Amino acid sequence: MGDSLALLSAVFYSLYVILLKVRIRSESRIDMQLFFGFVGLFNVLSCWPIGVVLHLTGVETFELPSTGKAITAIVINVISLLAYYSFLMSTDYRRC
Repeated sequence: MGDSLALLSAVFYSLYVILLKVRIRSESRIDMQLFFGFVGLFNVLSCWPIGVVLHLTGVETFELPSTGKAITAIVINVISLLAYYSFLMSTDYRRC
């Protein structure tokens, strides 16, 4: 079941990328940072209610990691994400 969902997710992502390229044509036409900011906002606003409904119905229970290794992995990933974000904000990516 998980492999099927991962494959379906990859298909939808490829359709999303192709549609994005066809509709935009050139990245100079839009502000990509603003665009992906709105994509993230849309995902947060649309996906959190789905998670709450799944938790309340008992289909998928939400729980915090119980082991120290899981918490350590989350902290390391958050630090690396912040480092990557700060690197991107400090460089002018349009010159590349």
